[in-house]
Amino acid sequence: MIEISLTNAADGIRWLTLEPHASEPDRVSLDGAGIAALHRELQAAQQDPQCRAVVIRGRNASFCDGMDLPAALQAASPRRYE
Repeated sequence: MIEISLTNAADGIRWLTLEPHASEPDRVSLDGAGIAALHRELQAAQQDPQCRAVVIRGRNASFCDGMDLPAALQAASPRRYE
């Protein structure tokens, strides 16, 4: 699980920072909630007439580990794939 923070919105540039969850401070992995949060932030940027660019960065050394597969598999219904 990650959190996304809008760290700056000056000069028409929105800086979004992917924040690792406290339980895994060295990893930034996208789960369903993180993707939804990122989507909301991008929609807000799209609707902001002052926004000219969006920069997405990670808080730790890596930008993003990718999808959090255990969380995605846990959320998936086994019946869905039968």
